[in-house]
Amino acid sequence: MNNFYHEHTEGCSVLLKKVLIMWMCIFLTGCGLQQETGVPESNSQEVSSEEAAERTEEAAELTEILPDLPEGWQYSSDEWASAKGDFNNDGIDDQIFVIQKSSDSISAAEATDHDTSDTSVPDRGIVVLKGTDRNKYEVAGIGLDVVLHEDEGGIWGDPFEKVTLESGRFIIDYYAGSNWRWYESYVFEWQESSWNLIQVTQGSYFNGDTLPEDADEMIYDLENGVVTHWSTDAEGNRNAERSNRPLKPLVTLEGFKIHDTIQQW
Repeated sequence: MNNFYHEHTEGCSVLLKKVLIMWMCIFLTGCGLQQETGVPESNSQEVSSEEAAERTEEAAELTEILPDLPEGWQYSSDEWASAKGDFNNDGIDDQIFVIQKSSDSISAAEATDHDTSDTSVPDRGIVVLKGTDRNKYEVAGIGLDVVLHEDEGGIWGDPFEKVTLESGRFIIDYYAGSNWRWYESYVFEWQESSWNLIQVTQGSYFNGDTLPEDADEMIYDLENGVVTHWSTDAEGNRNAERSNRPLKPLVTLEGFKIHDTIQQW
């Protein structure tokens, strides 16, 4: 019994020593790697500053090659407010940008037009640029009242979600709200050298007990005059009701005014 206890204790002691040695090796190796690969916090800040400087320089270079905008307007500095694509399928990249009233023009409006309701929030629009060669563009469409203001999303904030440039079309998406969420989508299609609004989607749902895919949604097919109403019944089934509406002339990008009190489409 004593021999067994002695042998068992001695074995445990040897095993414990091996485990301790192994952990010491791992610790020392980790320290060595940290010394070799670790980046001081100050260096990481410098890299971040360098990246920021590079992005600023790239943005400045891009602005230099982009076509001039109407007086008082400028390209948005937000990265998410632009997209690339090839809308005319010529193999050359095209671009679409959100544009906004410049701060100088807003200041001038505040000083001269006291009836302007909210001059502190810049108007926003869309410009589509057709690529003609490497880093060369020309304006292929512009609308100066196409994008909602950044304060029109309620508690959510800026309702603008994204803009997408695709083959033959571009899409502007919005999403905002609070307990009640709402979203909108506007599809413009390139038709005979003009951008025309061909589809509008509007939806909403209660965020407390409804999923986005169960939203109450209206889709307006403006070319064919068809309205599709999607809803979800008590059993969770998705249903579509279709109706027709009188056809109207399609609204162009240049003529579209999202803040018009009279619905244009």
